[in-house]
Amino acid sequence: LDAAKAVIPVLAARALWPGTEGIAAVAAVAGHCFTPWLAFKGGKGFASAAGALGALAWPAMLVCAAIWGVTLYLSRISSVSSLVSVIAAPVVAWGLGYPQVIPPLIAIAAVVITAGLVAGAFGETELLRRRAHQHHDRLGDDLDRGNIGEVAHVPLEDGGASSTHRQGRRKQQTNTESHK
Repeated sequence: LDAAKAVIPVLAARALWPGTEGIAAVAAVAGHCFTPWLAFKGGKGFASAAGALGALAWPAMLVCAAIWGVTLYLSRISSVSSLVSVIAAPVVAWGLGYPQVIPPLIAIAAVVITAGLVAGAFGETELLRRRAHQHHDRLGDDLDRGNIGEVAHVPLEDGGASSTHRQGRRKQQTNTESHK
């Protein structure tokens, strides 16, 4: 759905006002990240950026999707792979021969990075602190640990506010082993 927020305006701009697709793409992603209906607090913009890239240059979007997948495999952190893909998009577009979309993709990357920084400064500081201290769940950790996803609140090691960590079978296994 977030991708469609950018695809539809870009395709409409292409049909109605050829040459304005880049402006429509940047406006759509910025509108998603800083929506006035939510006091200028919106999404992170990764999905809408992917939709904009798909509408502007779909082959570049496919390459960036592969970059996202490889980065996700290596880092197992979705936001890292999304950020790498958004930053790589202008380079990929240049490499595939889409020079006309490079300026809007640079602007979109700036919007997405700014949205991430604003979110960190105004409401996601706990998440950023966990990431800085490597106290975040990576995709697949529950599978690696054999956890099934029971959610518990545990305090951060630095004494900060409590954060959510997944616990499940590991806790049960520890309890079972201590009773043997």
